[in-house]
Amino acid sequence: MSRISRVYQPIEKDIERVEGVLQDKLKTSYHSLCQLNDYLLSWGGKRLRPALVMLSARAISPQKLSEKELNLLVLLGAAIELIHTASLIHDDIIDDSPLRRGKHTIHTRWGKDTAIAFGDYIYSKAFELVASCDRPDVLDCVAKATTAMCEGQLFQILERDNFDLQKEEYFVIVKKKTANLIAACCKGAALIIDRDADEKHSALDNYGLNFGIAFQIVDDYMDIMADESKFGKKSGQDIAMGEVTLPLYDLLDSLEDKDRKELKQILLNRNISADVLKKIKNKIIGEKIFLKTKEKALSYIRQSQRNLNVLKDSCYRNGLIRLADYVLERGFPSLSLSKKNP
Repeated sequence: MSRISRVYQPIEKDIERVEGVLQDKLKTSYHSLCQLNDYLLSWGGKRLRPALVMLSARAISPQKLSEKELNLLVLLGAAIELIHTASLIHDDIIDDSPLRRGKHTIHTRWGKDTAIAFGDYIYSKAFELVASCDRPDVLDCVAKATTAMCEGQLFQILERDNFDLQKEEYFVIVKKKTANLIAACCKGAALIIDRDADEKHSALDNYGLNFGIAFQIVDDYMDIMADESKFGKKSGQDIAMGEVTLPLYDLLDSLEDKDRKELKQILLNRNISADVLKKIKNKIIGEKIFLKTKEKALSYIRQSQRNLNVLKDSCYRNGLIRLADYVLERGFPSLSLSKKNP
């Protein structure tokens, strides 16, 4: 059994219920749309966001959830998974990505016009699910996170080829684009379980935010360094699109002026051949840039886990701790945090 399967074991039935809602929500009698829906469901994925919803809720209430609470949590988990998936469909168009999770992207198979409209359709399905919770506070939480996600994506596009972008602004993009929606999984779950537990709401919100920042740092590192067959999509896409990510910041900072200018010019020309990408990888390894990236991601993982101290010990709280460990290990598999948790 894989590490993530062990983390999911206590919530296995919850994730099955989320899968059932996803399949029901994407059922249609319209044949062409049915093909798209079925293909989208075949992408699979780790269902990380629904898992965060369920683990967060059960960590607050480890004994038993009412059927009403469980139904709301399943709807929330399915909704956020659809929001995330819709964003991937649009991201793939923006980046002209040929692959997603080892399969052809929607726009590669059906064209950009269809993919844009399909992404919008998936967003609408997601907000139908959130609205059906009949919880204005949860709707507000998810809507604000989705707005932030779209702002982050737009900010990143507008700052392409800006290699003078401050590192602080990179983290603003990361928080908006990735971390806010992950935080909404945790805070939304907390709102459903206990509307008045402000300390737990804040703790889980901060857990999710720091978790999400670490997740994106690792994802940015893997975009450059990971084996394409394991990563499930083409390597070097961020660099090819003129986006500055943390490993690239640290690499540029480590170079002498002449080498820095030369690399910036290559990046500005967007002439990222396999040889250029290989040289960048070798520099990141040779200059030990990967250690700086790992340490930064680890600092956010530790911050996320410290927020869980307000929760009682349970297999669900431990699941949140181990899921944060997993985020780092997916990019740096030789690192084990099991004995280093704060």
